[in-house]
Amino acid sequence: MGPLLLAWGASLVVLAGAQSPRAEASAAGVAFYGGGVDPSANTWERGSGSASLSVVDRATAHFSMRFVLGIIEYRVELDEPGFPPSISRPLRPDHPVGGGVMLDTEVFGSTGLGRRVTQAHAAIALWGLGRLYRENRLLTNQAVVEVMALSAGFHSDDDTFSVLNQARPGDTELLVLLTELPAAADTRGFLSFGFDDVNITLGGEEVPKVASIPNEAGAGSGIGGSGATGYSASGTPVPSPYGMPAPTAASAAGATSNIPQGIEPSNAVPGTPSLATPSPRLVPTELASTPAPSSAALNALPTTPAPLSSAPGLGQLPALPLPHSGTPSNAGPAIPLPSTVPVAPPLPPALR
Repeated sequence: MGPLLLAWGASLVVLAGAQSPRAEASAAGVAFYGGGVDPSANTWERGSGSASLSVVDRATAHFSMRFVLGIIEYRVELDEPGFPPSISRPLRPDHPVGGGVMLDTEVFGSTGLGRRVTQAHAAIALWGLGRLYRENRLLTNQAVVEVMALSAGFHSDDDTFSVLNQARPGDTELLVLLTELPAAADTRGFLSFGFDDVNITLGGEEVPKVASIPNEAGAGSGIGGSGATGYSASGTPVPSPYGMPAPTAASAAGATSNIPQGIEPSNAVPGTPSLATPSPRLVPTELASTPAPSSAALNALPTTPAPLSSAPGLGQLPALPLPHSGTPSNAGPAIPLPSTVPVAPPLPPALR
């Protein structure tokens, strides 16, 4: 019996008839909404929701998610993995996606798959175009959807969902990122969601899951790095389901640290005098025994004013009279200028 196509509204859902899913992931309950200005920001708000991921093969997969934050409800649906050949950037990721589905692979960090956050191990990685709804209203059917079902997650098991700098096997997570969104959906152009305590099945076997891992087991909060050390709630090492190195008993007890020790600094030992430094024996005895005057003594004012000099100073000599310059030329009264009488032109002979 081949796959059965069932009409559901305006979309088609692929139901795998005789084929059982190769991989599944599901989560319900507490969920987180990613804030910040970019998808790698370590800011999360607590909400609630559910998610379901089912993969049959590289061409058949389905993902659905519901998330509630306050009075706002988001829904995401993806019915087909991968991207049609007609789809180009920016709707196509700039890294290989294996047809849209990858199983049992390293992601994030320096792997080139996903965001530049803490490297982790994904049991299921899914990419494709999906639909985004808010309050049951379709916002876009061209959202680039990235779903990571992690068998070794890197977020703290508390209400902060903070990013740790080491992935921890058994800390199962489901991370959902939607990009290339219109401004009506989100002015940032993306939406990010996270689920903890996820049930994952790969190849018919359940991926080991630890309900809660103390945050002290990680290498602290931050972004970057990679790793596969993890601990259960009781402090015992969690075995890696995919052959990743497990922590030793000594590291679980805190006897050793995964952080490499730095080289001892060159100034750790007190320095010795330089060869150019003169020995105290070279200083003359009389100079060495004479105390240097203090700054207070150098800056002290004299207790009595200095005596005035007997020589006449400036301002003590008698003033000399100015030489007589004589009577100025303008001392007398001014002589009036002769008046000027206007002369009329002669009359013509006819008027004389």
